[in-house]
Amino acid sequence: MQKKSKIIIGAIIAAIVLVVGVFTVVALTGKGNSIEKEVGEKISLGQKFLLDLEYDKAVAEFQAVIDIEPKNVDAYIGLADAYIGMGEEEKAIETLEKGLVAIKEGYDELSDEDKKIVDEKIEKIEKKIEELKPKPIEIFSNEIPADCKSLVIISSNIENYDDYDDAEEHIKE
Repeated sequence: MQKKSKIIIGAIIAAIVLVVGVFTVVALTGKGNSIEKEVGEKISLGQKFLLDLEYDKAVAEFQAVIDIEPKNVDAYIGLADAYIGMGEEEKAIETLEKGLVAIKEGYDELSDEDKKIVDEKIEKIEKKIEELKPKPIEIFSNEIPADCKSLVIISSNIENYDDYDDAEEHIKE
């Protein structure tokens, strides 16, 4: 009888451990999915606000995603797009540069497969930064009288001429 009691108690303990383990796995998995779901919803809502030209609301949604997932590329790009819509290009560039720093954090410890994924994210942000940075001629083009624009174009390409006289001759033409 004592042996039977020990077997029953052992079975009950094993069942309890199993149930607790299942609940733990479900709770942890459910939490991960809810965070992913929340992030996805916020990204979608931020994109909707961008389309609706509600930039302040878009900023709030994308910033909330960055607070949850500091390495979320889509959130940084969305936030930058919202700042662009608000006419704050410098803030957009700063946001993207912060995103680059966050994404590059811990890069050396990543596996080769994960590095490829991160490299794609880095490339995506760097491309967006390049699009936002003004080109040298664009900086002045709106401020230069039409009759002087050719001089600016030539001077910005001065390295293409053999010497000063060659450039001067081209200007006279």
